[in-house]
Amino acid sequence: MSAVTTTGLLALSKETLTKLFAHADAVAPQEACGVFVRHPNGDVGAVPIKNAHMLPETHFLIDPAGLLELCIDGQMQAVVGLFHSHVGKLPHPSTSDLQLITDTKLPHLIVSVGTAPRCVWASWLHHPLTFCTLEEYPCYG
Repeated sequence: MSAVTTTGLLALSKETLTKLFAHADAVAPQEACGVFVRHPNGDVGAVPIKNAHMLPETHFLIDPAGLLELCIDGQMQAVVGLFHSHVGKLPHPSTSDLQLITDTKLPHLIVSVGTAPRCVWASWLHHPLTFCTLEEYPCYG
């Protein structure tokens, strides 16, 4: 799938979303974080990056060294979005999450870890603020 950043849309494959949830599960109870990148062939992938925040159980900071490494290794053509997880709660964006979206003007995905049902929140689906269960997510099923 490809990303269309000019309209704020981001298409994710089921495989990409499944990998993102697996990573979020693996690093819990810390919040997972990372970037969506558009590869030279147009596909979009999720690249986990270390959470460098001093309070990683409740906040996230994408490690600048991890971003630099992606650039140096030539693993990406462009960062087209951001993601992070909320552990033990629904993925409703916090005030700081909403500020980050405003500041970066990038699509953002928040996933829930340790909740039933699994949920996602995305800043680009149907409406600027969209919340749905994983089964309702447009590319999943």
